Amino acid sequence: MTLSRFRLLLFIALLSACGFTTVLFTPAVSYAKSSEKSLKKKLNKATSLYDEIEIEAAEDVLTDAISEAASSNMSGLTVAKLHIMLGIVRFATNGEESEAEEQFIEAVRADPAIDIPGVYRTPILEKILKRAQAKVPKKLGDNTGEPNVGSFQHDVISIANAGEDLKISVNVPTQMPVFKMFFHLRRFEESAFKKFELTPKNATTFSVDIPGDEIYTSQLDYFITAEDRGGKVIARAGDDTAPNNVVVMGSGNTKKADEKDPKEKNPKDASEKVVFIDLSFGTGIGFLTGGENNSPTANPTRDVKAGIVAAFGHANVGFGAVINKQMQLGLEFRIQFAPTQNFDGLENSSSLDPGSGFWDTKVPCFGLGAPVDCMMRLKYKYLFGDSIFYSSVGTGVGRVRNWLQLRSSANQSICTGRAIETDVNGNDFCFIRDTVRTGWFHFGLGGGLMFPVVDDTLSLYADTFLMILVPDTSVNLDIQAGLQVRF
Repeated sequence: MTLSRFRLLLFIALLSACGFTTVLFTPAVSYAKSSEKSLKKKLNKATSLYDEIEIEAAEDVLTDAISEAASSNMSGLTVAKLHIMLGIVRFATNGEESEAEEQFIEAVRADPAIDIPGVYRTPILEKILKRAQAKVPKKLGDNTGEPNVGSFQHDVISIANAGEDLKISVNVPTQMPVFKMFFHLRRFEESAFKKFELTPKNATTFSVDIPGDEIYTSQLDYFITAEDRGGKVIARAGDDTAPNNVVVMGSGNTKKADEKDPKEKNPKDASEKVVFIDLSFGTGIGFLTGGENNSPTANPTRDVKAGIVAAFGHANVGFGAVINKQMQLGLEFRIQFAPTQNFDGLENSSSLDPGSGFWDTKVPCFGLGAPVDCMMRLKYKYLFGDSIFYSSVGTGVGRVRNWLQLRSSANQSICTGRAIETDVNGNDFCFIRDTVRTGWFHFGLGGGLMFPVVDDTLSLYADTFLMILVPDTSVNLDIQAGLQVRF
């Protein structure tokens, strides 16, 4: 096998190891989260197709999504919405109540609190849903034998007057174990819902008056939830993805969205963090390409062959800005611990040239002479949505030190006092510990896991980072673990 081909195979092996590490750290819940997102995308696509009167296409997307959910043993609200939408689609196709009822029954089994989205709600569909609820006597997996709790009733609001109080009243069945009820309100162009708790008037009636200064903009969205004593939602009217819509009439002297204080337009969560500090410790492995430029620092007269080598333990210290909940940008300092090098006993010791600084090659830690090797990089991290996985890219300056053993002929003075061995050709030799320092510029990419410990203030993380170093060329994979503090 030629040397160039050998180098190529080793390089591929190193990249494969990096990929394996990333897969190893990927959380077991990633597949489930990916499936949930996939189902939501298909539900949105089917809804759009139905609105565009592409009925058959919408049905195909929904049946495919339900099959995907079944193969993954998924249930819950998203699956219930898929069945509700498929029932609506099939009823629109042939007017058969039985086909709609069949899907509504599956929806109630997936989530007993499911309701028909307000925009598609009709008296006949509501009757079909009530029949479906009556045919599901208990929640899926509930062996207590408790009767179906049914659903609550409220007068659907379609029009409101700007600046006037909005009165909400809800009637619940006597068998429904309601502990608390909430009215969730969102104004036009707002992203978050504001929650108002309803007050019980008697055993079956809850109500709340939404203040008039909350009623502005051209449209309101709302949904209502009922919770049991454990805080679990047991019934709802609409949800955050399919709320009820209210047209707001008039303006009067009420506050408009464009007259709001800029701080109110983009409210900043008091708990939102703006800066972070990282601290981690780890180790690594490298791949040396070999050749004259990668000679060991202790004996520059020797050439190093291509191969896999160990990197010493290192520490990373970083700080920077939290751009938002998904993006971070900061500076990272890598301090690598180096063994003591013994230069005594080397032939031609006068050839040892420390260079003109770290730009040349040989002076550790940016030419400061510290007994460590240093790197500095600009690093960007991107966290994927609500998952704990993130990716990163970075670039910077500094050097990585790799540890290796070199053979030296036994008749040289540097072998004095060392163990002498004999190779297959009968040549006596000793092993000399040495190091190789590559760089001074690098770029790389990586990924890892971020585990929240204290809300969004403290997290533990596991990280990998693959670097390509030039002009003294090598590849290095760092593996480390540490903690991040945000404030």
